[in-house]
Amino acid sequence: MTGESEGRSDVPPVDTPVGSEVKQPSEKNDADSAALSDDGNSTGGTENGDGGSDSSELLSPRLPPPPPPPPPPKQDGPPRRRGETYAKYLKRTWLCEVEKASMQEWRKKSWHNVRWPMPIIQAFYLQKPGTQATAPSDETSNPDAEKEEAPTPDDSGDLKNLQRIQINSDYLHHELLSIASVSTLWDPLIVPPPYKLFLRFLPEIETRLAKLKGELKEPTVQIDAGDPEDPTEEDASTAGKVTEDSASVPGSSDQTPDEAKTKLKRADTELDADRRDLLMARYNHLECLYQFIQDELREEIEVRRRIADGTLRSIRFEDLWHLVEPGDIIFSKDHGRDQLYKVYFVTGGQALKRTRNREEITEINSIRDKLRYWIPPEQREEDDEETVEKMLREEGSGIGTWSPFKVDCYMMAFDGEYCGPIDVCKKIRPYVGEREITSLPMYPLRFHPKHDALVREMETRGRKFLFAGGHKSYDGRTLAMKRDESRVEIQSDVYVDFDAYYQDFPVKKPSLGKLLRSKQNYAEVEEFCAPGISVYRSLSGHEVDSKLSDDFLTVNRIHLERFKPEEDEISPDHLCLMPHYVIGYAFQLRKWYHLDLALVQEIDRESANARAAGFDDLVIPKRYRDLLVALVDNHASGLQREKEKTKHGAGLPVPTQIDIVRGKGQGLIILLHGPPGSGKTSTAETIAAYTRRPLYSITCGDIGTTPEIVETRLLEHTRRADKWGCVLLLDEADVFLVQRDWQNLQRNALVSVFLRQLEYYAGILFLTTNRPGVLDEAFKSRIHISLRYPSIDLESTKTMWKNIMKRLEDDNKTAQIKVIFDKDALLEFAQRHFEKCDQEGVTWNGRQIRNAFQTALALGHYERLAKMREADMTPEEALASGKKKWTSVKLTKANFQKIAKTATEFEQYIESLRGNDSVNARESELRYDDYDSQRLRARKQYPASSGSRDAGHQGHHGRRGQVGKQKRPVHGGKDTDEEEEEEEDDESEDLSPDEND
Repeated sequence: MTGESEGRSDVPPVDTPVGSEVKQPSEKNDADSAALSDDGNSTGGTENGDGGSDSSELLSPRLPPPPPPPPPPKQDGPPRRRGETYAKYLKRTWLCEVEKASMQEWRKKSWHNVRWPMPIIQAFYLQKPGTQATAPSDETSNPDAEKEEAPTPDDSGDLKNLQRIQINSDYLHHELLSIASVSTLWDPLIVPPPYKLFLRFLPEIETRLAKLKGELKEPTVQIDAGDPEDPTEEDASTAGKVTEDSASVPGSSDQTPDEAKTKLKRADTELDADRRDLLMARYNHLECLYQFIQDELREEIEVRRRIADGTLRSIRFEDLWHLVEPGDIIFSKDHGRDQLYKVYFVTGGQALKRTRNREEITEINSIRDKLRYWIPPEQREEDDEETVEKMLREEGSGIGTWSPFKVDCYMMAFDGEYCGPIDVCKKIRPYVGEREITSLPMYPLRFHPKHDALVREMETRGRKFLFAGGHKSYDGRTLAMKRDESRVEIQSDVYVDFDAYYQDFPVKKPSLGKLLRSKQNYAEVEEFCAPGISVYRSLSGHEVDSKLSDDFLTVNRIHLERFKPEEDEISPDHLCLMPHYVIGYAFQLRKWYHLDLALVQEIDRESANARAAGFDDLVIPKRYRDLLVALVDNHASGLQREKEKTKHGAGLPVPTQIDIVRGKGQGLIILLHGPPGSGKTSTAETIAAYTRRPLYSITCGDIGTTPEIVETRLLEHTRRADKWGCVLLLDEADVFLVQRDWQNLQRNALVSVFLRQLEYYAGILFLTTNRPGVLDEAFKSRIHISLRYPSIDLESTKTMWKNIMKRLEDDNKTAQIKVIFDKDALLEFAQRHFEKCDQEGVTWNGRQIRNAFQTALALGHYERLAKMREADMTPEEALASGKKKWTSVKLTKANFQKIAKTATEFEQYIESLRGNDSVNARESELRYDDYDSQRLRARKQYPASSGSRDAGHQGHHGRRGQVGKQKRPVHGGKDTDEEEEEEEDDESEDLSPDEND
């Protein structure tokens, strides 16, 4: 911006170049803010090398926009004399040569004392070419000295010897303006290192020279229409004035037609000659610049040539801008995974010409104050304050320091409905010397040693990303997207759902298609005109970066729009830019995580069959099994209902609605109650695997204890479970099912909230409890089916032992260390142990049997390791030996006896302390374990070949009941045989499946 700061309006523009832009720091409030990009999106910096937009742009205070800068004054030459040919005028005005001087003369030069003729180009060096570093002299330079060979780069630093190139020629300025197609080139044009304007458009300069040379060969010269430098316009207007004056001169009207034609022909000839002279001047000036570039910037030209043909292997920091341009695909390593990006803006990587002024620092401080005091803590981003501090440290450096090289690029993202580009900023910090291109944090894909294979791999991964949603399996560590996040090891089922994640965290939803550009550092292209004067001299450089970015965004506008992946055909370019991660919900930890896409796997049929086999091994009555499978397998999820509605339209009849209130009572609520270890939780877990549904297990800790939190969290969990078609398991749910009273209002509120959620939940919910006596009576009518799990009997105990030993045998087929055991001996121990404990009422339940096997295996492994230590062998040597002694673990009856003795001692201690748990539960009206066990025989009743309902399945399935233990009758008298048969018939009619099933 131009103008003087308040309080310094009387300061004259001393040492300001004629026609250069004069800037005041007080007028730069929003000049450093990013301008609107070509597609209307506001541009701004990005926060760090990992991506995202610069917080300084997003959080900048709303300041009134500064007034637009006035056009710079034009550098006019001396007036053209009357009757003077254009060739003589050009000779008297411009010297078609390059004047070379030192930077000391540049700083002390008087810009207002312009002497004609003026050299079209002035070059300034750290020291005057051909001389040693001496005090500047006021004597005029010898033209012959300008042809001396340019000196080598100064040894005092990394800067090149050539420091400034000033274009004085109006004609050369206009040619560069048309070649680069930019409208912000000031007159005179001052180009500092790295000379982007010249090097980036050098091929266009060559093309323009060839075109001008061809026009000079034509007989009639045509000048570009609307050329502001066309001298013929002035000649035409002058000719008009002469004609008017001649009309008033006596005798002028006496001209014959032939004389008038001759005079007009002479004027056309002179006009054509002027145009040819102008064209020749343009050609000569542009050729002079071209030759100067070839001589002085030959090293940079060679670097660009080697980058173009891919032969460059190492590069300096100041040459990085040659490496990357808008439209390039770059390669980077993110979280240890390959990732491709497409570049749309490049800036930075230059030496600073001035320090950050007070007004700019104040602007950053205002952003920090707004972040601290204006934005609520819950709405703050974790990296905002750190970003502001980085801005103060990085961009507040002094003259001679280097700004980081910034590359604004984009990758594709998915918001649950649409795919589209999101902006990412990659940075390279300044370094000394040269570095291998492939060792940089990011570099163009064409330099990758296996770029073709990498592109194919990225396309495959992109297709996997688009269709990675749904129920998956994950085994590995999660990704930490932010510094304060930690990586977590997960080995469980996950559900990938971007839409559900952004519903829970709407502020994290990406803005697809809105690409922000990094804020350009004006200290790279501005310098103080003179010491002690707060006015700036504008230099060239940033307009080239903006022009290239604008061109790319304009041409590729249609490719930067968001799209629906299932509707539009996805191009390979978009597939390559898909991210390497997905967002999934881990059922084991009940939390959202960023998951490595390479570790997300489908649940294959073999794994699914293995999971489903667990339900077959579950020791529960057959009628329970058939009833649960029928109810769970036929219940539609919320996602399935939505798909059916979308597929068939809203005009189809809705499913049967039994309840008089719409949307009420559509869920499936199942209560499982019984003593601990009887298989309640295992039933819900295995039925989910059997029906190919995810298991969504929550506890009271996931829901909360206050009514407000319970209602919010329970709604979140039930919404996800219904949408994904999960089996929702609330283990030990008696906390929320407890009976209400008139004393505890908070507990009553919890029960009321839970009752309300059960009414309108449309999914599958399993509730387990071992205290059914505390249930509130209102839950009875809301539970669709309630199943009681009695204690296990001898046959059920033996069946559980057989099932576990069968799984050990299956694992021995692939395990390196085999588990050896005597099946008959272990079954004999199981029977004797049950008979002994049954008399004392402390038999093992299913969970205790599983724990006993795990402990026995641990003891067996310890015995093997002890023998290895005695033999002085390592685990690797033991496996390599191949001997059965070192590659097997024994599961012995002796180990089980040790475990049983320890467990019995603990049970006896607890019973002597507080009595029998079953008896205590009955006396406290919490549970009645001996309830009518003969009527409800808990056994796995698989029909025999004869079709008999009571015939037991001869195999690994057993019965559950009470054997060897006297049960107290529930009713006052004994039931007759006829009554028992009638009751069994009623049960068969209500719960049992068809006998021929």
